[in-house]
Amino acid sequence: MALKRKWTAKARGASATRNARAGLTGMFLLTGLLMTATPLMAQESANATPDTTVKTADDSENVQFALILKLRNQDELRRELKNVYNPLNPNYHAFLSAADFQSEFAPSADDYSALKAFAAKHGLHIVHEHAGHTMLSVSGSAATVRDLFKTHMVWRQSREGKQYLAADAAPTAPSELSSLGGSIVGLNQTPLRPFAVPTHRTANSKPSAGSGPDGFYTPADIRTTYNLNGMENGGEPVALVEFSSANYSDAAVYANTYKLPNPALTQIAVDGGNTDTTNAFEVMLDIEMVMAISSPSNIYVYTAPNTVASGMDTFLRIAEDDQVGQVSTSWGVCEAEVSQDTVDIQNQIFMQLAAEGIAVFAATGDYGYNGCQGTSAGVADPASQPYVTGVGATTLTTSSSQAYEGESVWYNANASPYPSGSGGGVSMYWPIPDYQTGVKAASSQFSRTMRNVPDVSADGDPDTGFYVYCSQCNGSGGAGWGGWGGTSVAAPQWAALWSLIGKAMSNGVPVRVGFANPALYSIGESGAGYVSAMHDVITGNNGYYDAVIGYDNATGWGSYNGAGLLQQVKTWKRKRTTIAPVIHYILSHNQSG
Repeated sequence: MALKRKWTAKARGASATRNARAGLTGMFLLTGLLMTATPLMAQESANATPDTTVKTADDSENVQFALILKLRNQDELRRELKNVYNPLNPNYHAFLSAADFQSEFAPSADDYSALKAFAAKHGLHIVHEHAGHTMLSVSGSAATVRDLFKTHMVWRQSREGKQYLAADAAPTAPSELSSLGGSIVGLNQTPLRPFAVPTHRTANSKPSAGSGPDGFYTPADIRTTYNLNGMENGGEPVALVEFSSANYSDAAVYANTYKLPNPALTQIAVDGGNTDTTNAFEVMLDIEMVMAISSPSNIYVYTAPNTVASGMDTFLRIAEDDQVGQVSTSWGVCEAEVSQDTVDIQNQIFMQLAAEGIAVFAATGDYGYNGCQGTSAGVADPASQPYVTGVGATTLTTSSSQAYEGESVWYNANASPYPSGSGGGVSMYWPIPDYQTGVKAASSQFSRTMRNVPDVSADGDPDTGFYVYCSQCNGSGGAGWGGWGGTSVAAPQWAALWSLIGKAMSNGVPVRVGFANPALYSIGESGAGYVSAMHDVITGNNGYYDAVIGYDNATGWGSYNGAGLLQQVKTWKRKRTTIAPVIHYILSHNQSG
């Protein structure tokens, strides 16, 4: 399909102009970036999670979910993504603005009006409309859901004891909806899990060499260890996706304690936001890790109800707001807990974020290779999404002056109730993206057919973790202070690092570097450039996947050497220039979510 306007940097609005003015010199080539998704299904699959059904929901129970429309011109979008991440293409790094994206790829206004009319006709309340026209958040009674979509709502209970609403069978989309190409997601309100782990040191624990209380690492320590001291603070704002609330004034305590700039915290509520402080530790951990690495001028904290559907709503809101250059999420679920429909819709959203030059970093989970609640093998969503950078965790060793000495895979086989460690493995949904096809893996555990996770890592072992302040948490240090780890520690580090790199690449004017994996995999395959940019982790395993030379499914390419990585991102030009065939989405089997 021919586009209505010429794809030029001039036509791309503020994002393109900003990066063009900065004169970016980074050269890393993505060859045939990613994949073509199959057409969206008209319905959401039934939930197949091992969680137990407690009872049938009352007819009057309010159910919030989403109606979805497909993007237009998806083949053209994929071509555009290849161009914008190809340094040999004239449109390299000419990212789209949110308005550009909506103009070319969003569903039509007429179709969105028809979707709203469908909702109103059948007694559904519109909770939130999206400017991009792909998602309509709605709510209705369990009786309405039963009569309209031919499925019963039930209450299920997770292993952690949390009850949530779910459909007991795959809903059937009425012809009015399916004729629009519409789908239903979010009836299964599986809660996302925070991937943070408090320190529970034992006699066998190896204390870290940080300068903070009990040897935990401080911001100054980690900037020394990971070679960040020569990089200027600040950069493009960072967004955090959270499903809990917290006492945000805790950030000022952290900043004052460690003499850090106190960034503005902009709180944005999605789908009504979230006032529950049960997981306040996750929110403050994410905020304070970003502050420790880069102290950007603004941190946008997006809060939403703890459901997969609200998570999608939040990422879409970030794309539509178009205010940040990088996003971190420390929450997720096992892939087996989400449906084909859900991962398809997520893929649309992450494609939009990549097109706008917004990098997404996601924690890969804290159960090692047993990513499905610690009981069966699997990887976490959204970290396994092909347009997301999945971040695992390591055990860090430093000298008494915090000089880097080495890292191993974070894994604790004796953790209770299940072993804990760096999430990693192979996706059950996504075929191998092109940026992974050139990996010369030293291990036969690397999949040559499906997406491998994680992409990178950073320190996250709770025994070699960070001292964090959270007044609403029971910290191991008392008075709100405590040692924390998990892949939740690692993901915001990478988002903050990407902000630093964006600022350094443009002589102090913050710009967007964009989706990280094209650069990271090019550098990983570069030989000497890889050695200077990253710390290869070659010791340990995550319960199954071994650390090996180069890429592995326990730590990805390893952790970052800040200044070295910056130099490689600025100067690296990939030698391979042929464009590989577009890879098509493969559904291995129906699952739910």
